[in-house]
Amino acid sequence: MDERPPKPLKSNSSFLGQILVDKKKISEKQLETALNTQSSKIGQNKLIGDILVNQGALTSGDLQDALSQQSVSVTIPGEEMDRIDKLKATVQADPQNIENRWQLAQAYMKVLAFPQAVSELQAIVRTAPDNLRALQSLGRSANKTDNWELAATAWQKAFSISADDVSKHGVFEARIKLGEQHMLNRNPQAASREFQTLLRLEPENPTFLYHFAMTFRMQDQPASAIKYLQQAAKTVLSRPDPVGGKIFVALGEILIDSKKREDGLQALQQALRFAPKDPNIFLKLGEIYHAMGLTDKAVDAYSQALQHDRRLVGAHLALGQINDQKNNRDKAMGHFRTVVELDPQNALGY
Repeated sequence: MDERPPKPLKSNSSFLGQILVDKKKISEKQLETALNTQSSKIGQNKLIGDILVNQGALTSGDLQDALSQQSVSVTIPGEEMDRIDKLKATVQADPQNIENRWQLAQAYMKVLAFPQAVSELQAIVRTAPDNLRALQSLGRSANKTDNWELAATAWQKAFSISADDVSKHGVFEARIKLGEQHMLNRNPQAASREFQTLLRLEPENPTFLYHFAMTFRMQDQPASAIKYLQQAAKTVLSRPDPVGGKIFVALGEILIDSKKREDGLQALQQALRFAPKDPNIFLKLGEIYHAMGLTDKAVDAYSQALQHDRRLVGAHLALGQINDQKNNRDKAMGHFRTVVELDPQNALGY
């Protein structure tokens, strides 16, 4: 039995930004500027990289190189580390031997050292571009490092070789994530290209249609957004899908913003068929009824929102205002006290 303590897998850095600084691709000041620009923790490393590229501080090629080298803190048992060291030696002795490099990549994946696996798998694909198992493993490993662009490229190539379900779903996941990253970076044109690629594979897929519609919404093109949301809505009404709630909520909001209030209300009511316990749908319905002067319906919608989430500040605030207008002082104060308890820092701003 091996009683040696686990050995950490060493790497230049566990943070993409520091890798880029170490490689003298960017300055500390450029990294600081990008960090200050960052608006979300989702896919942190890739988002920072995109910001640096958008700011002109980094090329796309340098970003991909750094992403393939980034690492995570991985502790490897001594026995596994010995195996990895032996496999590394065989690869160094014969770099063109694909099977040896494949075994090393698999060993890295086994201990969750995905950035190292990516590096080995990329080397295999450079030597054998049509190696299906390497491309699929590269897609999986790139997913684990949030390198969605590399993942999408690998899965797309794998799918072109073998249109099986594994590769197809890999393409779907990676391109959706990549599109979402572009949306986070306020780049709807780039996101649109990803979702168009997916729609070419499945033109009636409601998830792809929903995301595609959101790119038009971000570009303030409500007519196009409505068109694709209505297409998605038609699909989920004939074939129920969990994304149906999001589709009808977005459709309702855009229709209401486009002064089509009745149509928007109908869409939100349809959303409840797919997400009957979603408090935010009831909250949105309450807001619309309230704006239309339909106070009783607004109260009912707000109350149903609170049945599903007692901590919904917006519903408490609205019910407090409505009861205050009706001179129901005790009920109003009850809701206002709850608002203060739930959101003390912002309570004075309501």
